[in-house]
Amino acid sequence: MHPLESVQVKHWDAYADSAMPFTHQMDIADQRSSHGQLFLSVGSLEGHLDDMLSATAEVSTNPENGVDQVPAIHIHFDSNSMAFSAFKVGDRILLRLEEGVSLTRVDTPEGPMYAVD
Repeated sequence: MHPLESVQVKHWDAYADSAMPFTHQMDIADQRSSHGQLFLSVGSLEGHLDDMLSATAEVSTNPENGVDQVPAIHIHFDSNSMAFSAFKVGDRILLRLEEGVSLTRVDTPEGPMYAVD
């Protein structure tokens, strides 16, 4: 188990200025040895619980053939609801939305993005 499971952090570019305060916290639950999973969450120190983003990494089953074991990352809306899973299959990444989840195109100054709702 990693000795620092919960660490306060700030925007990656703010580390050049040591006076910049920490704004978020990253938590890691390392269950690789016991369950083959790694849990990661990032959330605001002073914010709503809904502002947290969490992910689970594991070896999963290829959704295309139901046989091969492939790396997967599951992205969660919250502790009870998964949004989507990303599977690394060959030279591509397959995204599988959970039931009732949709993608909505969002046009930004940097180009199109997609909101997961």
